[in-house]
Amino acid sequence: MLPAIVGLALVAPSGASADLPPASWTFDGRITSAAVTPDATYVAGTFTKQQARTGGGLIVPVVGDGRPEPAFDATVNGRVRDAVPDGAGGWYIAGTFDRVAGVTRRNLAHVRADRTVDPAWTPDAEEFRASHIARLGDQLFVTDARGVGLARLDARTGARLDAGRLTSGQATDLVAGDGRVFATGEIERTDGVRGGLAEIDPATGRITFPAAQAAGGEVRGGIVSGHVLYLFGRFTSFGGLPRNGLAALDLRTDTVTDWDPQLGTKGSVTAVAANGRAVYVGGDFERVGDVDRAGVAALDPGTGRATAWNPRLPPLDITTLAATDDRVYFAVRSLFGVPDGGAIDARTAGSTGWSPQPNGVIDVFSPAGSEVYVGGAFTGAGPRVGSIANVARVLPDGTLDTDWDPKANGPVAAVAASGPTVYLSGFFSKLGGVDRERLGAVDASSGAVTGWTPHISDTPRHIAATPTAVVIAGPFDLVNSGRSIGIAALDPATGESKPWDVEFKRAGDEVQQLQAVGSTVWVRGFLGQMGPTGSDNEGLVALDTQTGTITPWGHDLHTGTVLAVAATPTTAYLVRQHQGLWAIDLTARTMARFGPDVTGADDGITGLAVDGSSLYLSGDFSGLGGQPRRGLGAVGLLSGATTPWAPAQSVSTSEHPFRDGPDLFGAGAGRIAVGGGTYAIDGRPTGIFADLHDPLVPEPPADRTAPRVAITYPARDQRLAATDDPTPRYTCTDEPGGSGVRTCDAARSCESPSSCTTTVSTADRAGNERIVSQPYVVDVPAPAGPAPEPPSPSVYPDLSGFFPALRPGGPAPVRPAPAAADPRPAIGAALDRTLGSAAKGLAGLRHGRGAATLAVTSPRAGRLRVTVDVVQGRRKTAAARASVALGTSRRVVRLTARRPARSALRKGRSVRLAVGLELRTPDGYVVRRTRTVVVR
Repeated sequence: MLPAIVGLALVAPSGASADLPPASWTFDGRITSAAVTPDATYVAGTFTKQQARTGGGLIVPVVGDGRPEPAFDATVNGRVRDAVPDGAGGWYIAGTFDRVAGVTRRNLAHVRADRTVDPAWTPDAEEFRASHIARLGDQLFVTDARGVGLARLDARTGARLDAGRLTSGQATDLVAGDGRVFATGEIERTDGVRGGLAEIDPATGRITFPAAQAAGGEVRGGIVSGHVLYLFGRFTSFGGLPRNGLAALDLRTDTVTDWDPQLGTKGSVTAVAANGRAVYVGGDFERVGDVDRAGVAALDPGTGRATAWNPRLPPLDITTLAATDDRVYFAVRSLFGVPDGGAIDARTAGSTGWSPQPNGVIDVFSPAGSEVYVGGAFTGAGPRVGSIANVARVLPDGTLDTDWDPKANGPVAAVAASGPTVYLSGFFSKLGGVDRERLGAVDASSGAVTGWTPHISDTPRHIAATPTAVVIAGPFDLVNSGRSIGIAALDPATGESKPWDVEFKRAGDEVQQLQAVGSTVWVRGFLGQMGPTGSDNEGLVALDTQTGTITPWGHDLHTGTVLAVAATPTTAYLVRQHQGLWAIDLTARTMARFGPDVTGADDGITGLAVDGSSLYLSGDFSGLGGQPRRGLGAVGLLSGATTPWAPAQSVSTSEHPFRDGPDLFGAGAGRIAVGGGTYAIDGRPTGIFADLHDPLVPEPPADRTAPRVAITYPARDQRLAATDDPTPRYTCTDEPGGSGVRTCDAARSCESPSSCTTTVSTADRAGNERIVSQPYVVDVPAPAGPAPEPPSPSVYPDLSGFFPALRPGGPAPVRPAPAAADPRPAIGAALDRTLGSAAKGLAGLRHGRGAATLAVTSPRAGRLRVTVDVVQGRRKTAAARASVALGTSRRVVRLTARRPARSALRKGRSVRLAVGLELRTPDGYVVRRTRTVVVR
């Protein structure tokens, strides 16, 4: 038996965290993979649409079509199971979450009328996953998600009051009204007597049991209307009288009334609501008395007979009902498991056209005045922002590229990008209408299908791309008509099989991750026998895609089971089962513990990624190195110390995610691709995705003539330094013994000397790490003498990981990169001309569903983003959006009026529009122009 009351303690909000960016998206399915490139992030999974992220709670106006308020920002990053009005325009909410509107709140919160979280109401219910909440005056009563704990709170302060106990059983609902509070469910008192209904004394918290109890079934919940408590569930009698699924208790006499709707011997009720005029019920029944009513009915509160109200819904599983004088709000799951919800006219039973369109299950409607709080297990709601299936492209600024759509006709299991090509594997048979069975490739910019056409006997679950090979892994044994068990390498241009001396030797070997670093692919999983010798491998191997062999980096290192891996050319970082984070020096072939202590579950780190001078971690943890980091954090590659990067709690959902903690899909160019998701009650997953940014990694500078950088190689006990000394003593080359012009960008060669950026990790005397990124061109002489000894992994585990080689040389001449003409003035002038004539082109937006056009000409190619908003005082309503590829020839951009703005566009003789144009060029320039225009 469990403790009587779960304690609630005051807790201060966390100050070192930031919520997900507003431009993060939620998908109506699972996210399985993502690939980060400097130009975009490619997201793969099992989804058909994208919506703006709302979280598990919405405040929706009663009028209109039910879509969430555009400015609503009280996002809940988990599930809202119950909500009650506070009497002042706000709500108390209960569920399984840890942040509301970016503020730390564990499972209970008070959202005020102004949409802010009450800073003074701070009960900590971390171990008390709130399920049901009821308000009676200045008191709140809360049960936990298991239904075995009960708390009584001061509604004004959140302080815990003395309360009684639920000694055993499970409470399924809390009901308050007429000055009394009840709990329903299988509740057992100290003398062993168990009943379906218990009363909680609002003054003392003492638990008592009314004499009238259900028999032969379960009481699931109830509502109070006037002086009557209506109870529902699956029972055959109540208080000694025959009652099938519904009963009414007179609270003045505590006796069962004559009210008996007679649902039939198999009647079962799952939801009840009342508005004084009728009692609305939903459940598993076909008749009410002698009247046909399939699953939903309105009952006379005096006689119990069915009224003429009959919405004639299809066969549905109604989970939630709420009623006002004008409307009946309902949430359902259909026979096909698809959740939905809406509102029906309480008098005519006609549709109101009101539906929030969540991507998961609705648990509660809580009407209050002109608004209703909608809570449940969902991550997004409202109209879709995109209808791209199974693979999508997110731009660096967080916007969804709605023009990029490879049209995969089945789930995409994995995605990888290399150069101008994106490679896909999954359960599809067509891409862009072209036959592509299980494998295919599309253009990274346009999404057009390429001629890459390998053939395979089963679907690869993982894919990694290098400049020399595309490596796939999965339960196949034939690739391009040749034997290849479990793993294979393909030509990145033709799809033909490459000479490959690696395969699994037995069935059941399982790859869990592929990661490409240069020409090496790291393979993690339960690998067993692999390779020509048939020798046993543990949880991690590295494959050389140029030679088709297993590299000899660690046959003498016993890694055991590996839970995650990320690597640079010189260092591999891995999480070993039950042993935490380790670093392997690939040159010395030594392995050592790395990084700070992790607070949280054993084996709490489940994801790793490297970018700049940081190693990013995800998983089921709450702290790194003594600093709060919930599910996401980073450590410096030089020091192993926790960095300030703390996107914190938003991605980690309290409802069971796909893995323990947020998914970390990769990092690059200062962006970190993360995701998470919630399984809805009916098994439908919903996924959150966001490109997070690390301010410690600056974006590449637009100025290509930035100052020169000198790199000083440190001694064993020194740190790396960067100065503006024009004569570098050690330079970066991309091949040993090279001569002439050799340039590099981190571990990757530049396309041309004029666009090279070398990233150097530095630290000040206090040990604070930072990044210096400077473009320059170096004439590298032949190296003089042997290379210096690499630093110890325990001190600098991957110091040279950003450079293919750091070699000594004499004074080398440094040529500043040639200054290029700044194209921004000319681009800006072209955008200004477009805005000057925008009024005429945008006039078409005013005509109902009409479309508008903008003719744009730019001296430079790039991606153009267009935004149009209706301006009404200080309020702006999104009227149209577009994102298109723009060349140097004239391009006509077509815009369609968005539904929320159509009524505003049609009002008055003229409408003010705020028009924004943003052009991003491939070489990193960004030009923005905005103007307010008037259309008539």
